[in-house]
Amino acid sequence: RQACIDTKLDEQWVDALLALMAVESGGNVDVESVEGVAGDVMQAAEGAYGKIVKKGSKKYGLAAETPQASIYAGVLELKQNLKLWRKYLNGIGVSETGEIQLVVQGYNFGADGWYKWCKKRGISVYTVEAAQEYSDTKMPEDAKGTPTHAEKWLGFYEMMRG
Repeated sequence: RQACIDTKLDEQWVDALLALMAVESGGNVDVESVEGVAGDVMQAAEGAYGKIVKKGSKKYGLAAETPQASIYAGVLELKQNLKLWRKYLNGIGVSETGEIQLVVQGYNFGADGWYKWCKKRGISVYTVEAAQEYSDTKMPEDAKGTPTHAEKWLGFYEMMRG
């Protein structure tokens, strides 16, 4: 919640972020990123805000390689991804799970490429089939991502929201 407040992401996204953390690490504070960065509960070290995880942040008062740094990086990553998709999808609300899943899948695949691919095909709701096709045809051989990432996220999100 504090990371949302500090980064100016509406607090309505807290449950979505907690569900994302559950998928990424199960909330295990001892987890490392694939790059070996400690405390990366959001698996954000490889993302657009990975520098925060790896080096900390004076702006937010964060030490490097801590769960807090990872959370802030993950919140900023999700915020950026929501902004990317918002206009194309005519807004995104916390109850629009199919649309949020597109954003969450982009968190796993890398937002820009996934977004452009979906937009070109007119995809406005997540499907495992579309994610699998993207993984098979666009992701590098050594980094295929997890096409079911958003599906796993939805299970946690629905559980949290009751």
